[in-house]
This record gives sequence, structure tokens and C-alpha cells, in this order.
Amino acid sequence: MRKITFYFLFLLIFLNSCGSTYMGDQYAVTAQVDVFYSEKDIKKPYKTIGHISTLERIDTDTTKEAILNKAKKIGADAVVILGLINMKSGRHSDTFRQAQAIKYIDK
Repeated sequence: MRKITFYFLFLLIFLNSCGSTYMGDQYAVTAQVDVFYSEKDIKKPYKTIGHISTLERIDTDTTKEAILNKAKKIGADAVVILGLINMKSGRHSDTFRQAQAIKYIDK
């Protein structure tokens, strides 16, 4: 019985970790999100509203789509794709893609 409970908990944690996580402020949902790979490419005044992290999938386009979907939900106008981070726990290792969520400032 303990073995079944352990595997169930492991599966539950694994499935929850597959989605995008976000730490920061939230605004009204947006329909369009611009994508940048460097902050210096952003030509409009902006502020960073938070950071998005998602498990790196086999298909990079799927990972990018997950970041964009999360960005829309939290009201970001743009994201800056920051790169990858590797996290290791015992023998298990995961790679996460990180992005900075941007809100344009009206002036």
C-alpha cells in the first residue's frame, strides 16, 4: 500500500511540475504577446512584472507556446526568453526554460 501511495504522490507532483509557473504581478488578460530574446531589443518603455518558468519539452515550440499562454493569462504585453536552467534532485534532473514577463508603460 505504501508503494502505491508513493507512486501516486510522485505522479501527482510530476504532472503539476509540467505546467508553467509564475511569480509576479497580474493584470487583465492580453490577446497578443511580443517575444524578445534580449531586453535591448525592446523599443517601448516597459517594466518587468514577473518571471515565468516552464519545463523544457522535447519540442521547443511547445515550450515557447506554454510561456506565451501563461504570459497572456497574467496580462503581459511581451516576454524576454532568458534561457535554460537545470535543476537536479538526487538522480533526477529537469531542464526549465525561463522568461521575463513585460508590461509596456504608456507615456
